[in-house]
Amino acid sequence: MTPSQYGSGSEVEGKPELLERLIKDRGLEVFLSIMDKPSTAGELADRLGCSRAKMNYILDSMLKQEFITLHSEKVSGGIVEKCYSSKADTFHLLVGSSYSDSERLSAALYILGVVKTALLTNMNRGDLFHMGMVHAKVPVSRVDEYMARLKELQQEFDDENLVSNDPDCEWHTLAVSIFRGPTPSN
Repeated sequence: MTPSQYGSGSEVEGKPELLERLIKDRGLEVFLSIMDKPSTAGELADRLGCSRAKMNYILDSMLKQEFITLHSEKVSGGIVEKCYSSKADTFHLLVGSSYSDSERLSAALYILGVVKTALLTNMNRGDLFHMGMVHAKVPVSRVDEYMARLKELQQEFDDENLVSNDPDCEWHTLAVSIFRGPTPSN
């Protein structure tokens, strides 16, 4: 699966194995966590609940593909730890009908997991959020128009990243999709 954009204009189009590798073994979670704040392998392993060896493997792969960069080094108890940061300031995961069933399933399961975890976290903290689902019968000819409008909304939301250095800004996720839904039974 290939995202249309993997942050900050950096393209991986034509390299589906790169993102496939990131989605496997929790690499995408690591990447998004690093986007949130620069972290060491130890911090990430603790935060995401996986072994340090696995975390080092994931970080090494992302560093080789230039998805992340060395941010700084931290000294803790005489041990020098490398701190990594994302080279991207935004992330898009767009998967359409041109991808294989396994690629679409991987993306769908990943997105559903992120949305579920984030919504539950927001509910537990008492944060405001909006979630809605509309199941409507619409002319097939209008689906492309709705898709284009959703892409515009997604781009507008992404453009907010231009002010991301503002201390009043916080990370938020916009998850949108249009798909053929089940036909209601009478």
